[in-house]
Amino acid sequence: MSRFLRKTFTPGSSLARLSQQIRYQSIASATHQSGPSKVTHPDADNNPKTLEILAESDKYILNTYSKPSLVFTHGKGCYLYDQSNRRYLDFCAGIAVNALGHADEEMTQVLAEQASQLVHLSNLFHHQWSGGVDFLRAMRKRCDEVGALTGKLWAFENFPSDVVPDILTLAKPLANGFPIGAILMNDKVADKIKIGDHGTTFGGNPLGCRVALSVFNRISRPEFLANVNETGAHLKQGLRNITNGNPLVKEVRGLGLILGVEFTVDPTPIVKMARERGLIVITASNNTVRLVPPLILTKEEADQGLAILKDCFEEFKAQTPV
Repeated sequence: MSRFLRKTFTPGSSLARLSQQIRYQSIASATHQSGPSKVTHPDADNNPKTLEILAESDKYILNTYSKPSLVFTHGKGCYLYDQSNRRYLDFCAGIAVNALGHADEEMTQVLAEQASQLVHLSNLFHHQWSGGVDFLRAMRKRCDEVGALTGKLWAFENFPSDVVPDILTLAKPLANGFPIGAILMNDKVADKIKIGDHGTTFGGNPLGCRVALSVFNRISRPEFLANVNETGAHLKQGLRNITNGNPLVKEVRGLGLILGVEFTVDPTPIVKMARERGLIVITASNNTVRLVPPLILTKEEADQGLAILKDCFEEFKAQTPV
């Protein structure tokens, strides 16, 4: 067992990265003392609890992801807070998962209520959610209710009417971070599936389905979808405004609150620039800054993010040869 544990201060460890960041910060801090690009949330967090958690992480967690040397402890709405209680505007949302943001009160109540009744029972038995039938029936009802209204619930609805899938898989924000996935299919496909063709250990899980139904009922409301479209259009136009004339930016694209800014070069440094100014963003395909904030984002919060991104894009342009 011991041979799998890294007990040394290895160059690739979180502590080593943190040490390098601290040294970098002491050298580079003078360049960030004034003006809109000032670093307010340096990754080099000296909080003793952060150092302790990073040390334990290096011992036991497989190094499959590149992570900054900071630890998030809690969130609320569209904001995350780290071990030192620094606040970050979250334009990642668990990679398009936390549709209702963090620590949503209704979701918390539903989780507690269902957990006190029944958490899991296999699909071999009938139970409160009976293989997810109640959940899927409610989903079907909501789809019918909002289908003809302004605002798109499904991505395929943004395309011509003949582009309708036979099978639709969904997960990500379906339960606002509680693990669950679902498959919708038309009758033509469903009629071909017989007993034994498909199985799932956690299918119809009462806790997951109860949370998903609560979340789905909220995010499928016409007024909710309309606000997503409105805020998304506001953010998209803001991105176009702050990138206008930037030779490194190829295009701003996306729908609703799933947006991307494509660059002609790898924009990965922007992720750190934004994070150290209190904004969480991610990249995609080594050429795009991806913005997938919670669907409850307000225009005011969008403007906060745009102000930070404007500074980051300008700094990145100044550092990058055209």
